[in-house]
Amino acid sequence: FNTTAQHLKKYQRDLNFEIKTKVEEINVIARKIQDLNQQIYKYEMDGSKANDLRDERAKLVDQLSKIVNVEVEEIEVNPEVKNGNLSGVDYRDKSEKHFRVKINGQILVDHFNATELRVVPRETPNNPEDVEGLYDIQWANGLKFDITDPNLSGELKGYIDMRDGNGTIYKGIPYYLNRLNEFVRTFARAVNEGLDRNGDPIPELGGGHLNAINSEGEKGYYFFTYVENGEVKGKEDLGGTLDYSKITAENFSLSKDILEDPGNIAAAFDDESLPSGNGFMEAFKALRNYTHLFREGTADSYMNSIISELGINAKQANMMEATQTNITMAVENQRMSVSGVDINEEMTHMIQFQQLYNAAAKMISVMDQILDVTINRMGV
Repeated sequence: FNTTAQHLKKYQRDLNFEIKTKVEEINVIARKIQDLNQQIYKYEMDGSKANDLRDERAKLVDQLSKIVNVEVEEIEVNPEVKNGNLSGVDYRDKSEKHFRVKINGQILVDHFNATELRVVPRETPNNPEDVEGLYDIQWANGLKFDITDPNLSGELKGYIDMRDGNGTIYKGIPYYLNRLNEFVRTFARAVNEGLDRNGDPIPELGGGHLNAINSEGEKGYYFFTYVENGEVKGKEDLGGTLDYSKITAENFSLSKDILEDPGNIAAAFDDESLPSGNGFMEAFKALRNYTHLFREGTADSYMNSIISELGINAKQANMMEATQTNITMAVENQRMSVSGVDINEEMTHMIQFQQLYNAAAKMISVMDQILDVTINRMGV
């Protein structure tokens, strides 16, 4: 449990870094589009068409659309004053084309102006299971960039869902950490106090390890506790009361009393003869098959449900990826049918042009022969 939780939290940190990287990538693309807008504006002032620059800008928009949902529009505006025109010429009677890019419904690039995003450490965790230092995203002017917007999509959305998903919509790392935490808390309480998930007594455990006795006839020791600030908690540290909400899959541990002295393991029920009584250990072993410990049934059933759920989610994600990939390819094919080059068609044209060239060359050769005969031979 400790190792699994540590791996999940490391993955959450990695996803957090990926989110920061994607934000920086968005800013880089925005600055490039801003620069291209200026170049295109200058180039097209005399009525020319900057096709190469426009193609480069369209390619950047495609890259941006993979990261976050994008809206693009090129609008006609009528400048009323010459201030701001790069050429310094008054365009009162002429219209200009302004290129605007929006991400998640907010303006990223507006003609010559680009607004940047930045990441800021989250002040309050969204989930109790979150690692420290997770980023929220905001605009450079301080306005919020809503990462919970249901319309948000792209790679950025995927990273956010995996990092923050708690099961309400998407099941990310916090959701599975919470499932593991629920297991260790319920299991620790069952062993320590003989209570199930609803707080009802488990008859076979007879009050749990706290009420069982060790070989010295002593009782009152917790079997499971937790690690805090590098120190395992024991009976004296807890003051006789264990707050199970502090137990997580990451800090779950045998108690300090048992780690320091295995003789404190209470193997017998109070009414058994010592030192050979082992009634509690037999009940502990049987706990694995207790069907009312979790909502899903036994401890095995609970863990199997987590694995099954993870497998189903992974299958759904793969199916969704395949569907979206097919949709993207269909859209791309439609676009290429208009703006792209058909190799077969171009090859046909090349053959036609080659035949026309050969015919023209042949005609020139014939005309050359006619002129040669007319000028040089008919006068003889």
